[in-house]
Amino acid sequence: MNIREIARLCGVSTSTVSRILNNKPDVRPETREKVIGIMNQMAFRPTIASHRHETIGVVTPTVAHPEFMGELMNGIMEAAYALGKYLTLIPTHQPDAEDLTHFCRCNGLSGMLVINPPLQSNLPQSLVGHKIPHVIVAASFKDQEVTWVDVDNKGGSGEMINHLLRGGHRRIAIFHHKRHANQCEEDRIGGYIQSLQEHGVALDPSLMHEMTMADEDLTVPIRRMMQQDQPPTAIFCTTHRLTFNVLNHLKLLHIRVPEEISLSGFGDYDVTALMTPALTSVYQPIYDMGKTSVHVLEQLLNAPEYKKQQITLPTRVIVRHSTRTLSVTQ
Repeated sequence: MNIREIARLCGVSTSTVSRILNNKPDVRPETREKVIGIMNQMAFRPTIASHRHETIGVVTPTVAHPEFMGELMNGIMEAAYALGKYLTLIPTHQPDAEDLTHFCRCNGLSGMLVINPPLQSNLPQSLVGHKIPHVIVAASFKDQEVTWVDVDNKGGSGEMINHLLRGGHRRIAIFHHKRHANQCEEDRIGGYIQSLQEHGVALDPSLMHEMTMADEDLTVPIRRMMQQDQPPTAIFCTTHRLTFNVLNHLKLLHIRVPEEISLSGFGDYDVTALMTPALTSVYQPIYDMGKTSVHVLEQLLNAPEYKKQQITLPTRVIVRHSTRTLSVTQ
């Protein structure tokens, strides 16, 4: 398959195909879409790129959490370097499946690592359909043919709630980001709910707060919760940044941690232990997740045929000074 055959199938000139391959702007959108669609359908790889198998594409979202992305990329880069691979970063907020598949083939990428795609994205399924070697990183698609490496978000969240329950807490609030945005958030909320249910604790929607914006004033929901007849005795946050934010707002309200309320969160970094008080948190092996994803992709590249791999790395609760065990009277 060469560009002449692609041009014939599409009913365009070879020069038009060449301009599309080189991302030239002087092509009508409908023609570009048609040609890219045929290329993807035929699994076309330009001759100039067909002998390059040393470069991996890394599709990255907007870097909103540099601590997480820094550890993850360190793991990816170290593993890639050890295997003699190069990396091409593809930053995107809303990855388009057809465009990325086209980019992968036309730039000679041997495969793709896709970091935490949006829950509604069809990119993972498209990579499978177009037979692009891939690993989804920091997101799980358990009931699909997608290959992924993730941490145990649901189990880690549940274990933190179990820790609080063992400490006598029954009124446990959760602060979380927008639901249905990504699988990690869904799993962490799911772990919170499941743990409460397994211990016979009724789910109270008044103790669940969904963030509406990154810089939201949390004094309002915290004050509302604390003014209830039965206020929460503990708060769990689904990300480390959210935990820091809640801690700052508790201090603004002169609510002492952990004397008046225990606080814990998902995500453990160097700074977590340096907060006042040092925060109880769920540790996730981010660096190992990055390394593992590269090794899994290497296995897929060397396999005679595609067979999905789905790997969940364990988390663990690190207990520090922001949580306490309640006395019997409480």
